[in-house]
Amino acid sequence: MIYKAILKKIEPKESWDNDGDKWTKYVFVFDNGHAPLVYRTDVLYYKEGSEIEYDLDKNKNKAYIKTKNPVPKETKIEYKKTDDVQTYIIRQSSMNRATDLYQGQLLDWKKEENRNKLITLARQIEKYVHNG
Repeated sequence: MIYKAILKKIEPKESWDNDGDKWTKYVFVFDNGHAPLVYRTDVLYYKEGSEIEYDLDKNKNKAYIKTKNPVPKETKIEYKKTDDVQTYIIRQSSMNRATDLYQGQLLDWKKEENRNKLITLARQIEKYVHNG
């Protein structure tokens, strides 16, 4: 028999693998007093307080949820090119170019003075990009 009721809570009970699918047994508790077992392989996005339509088999205390499992809205991340992002790109490119220029000189990068030479050259390239 088909019912519509307000979902009060979902209680996961147990999980198991069957032919590569992970099944989970849930108890869906509704405001009308029904608390049937529901077997699912998908992630549930039903919200408490939402109206759910389900087909209940009272003999087995098992239900088939007819209401479609809501899909969460994907939030799109939009990247805007700001001055900060541009600055980081310029710094990265300047460091890359400075590394290329020092490439054949076999400097010992464990020494701080050699690392400072590289950073100084990279800063000079960065200043040139900003100021011309």
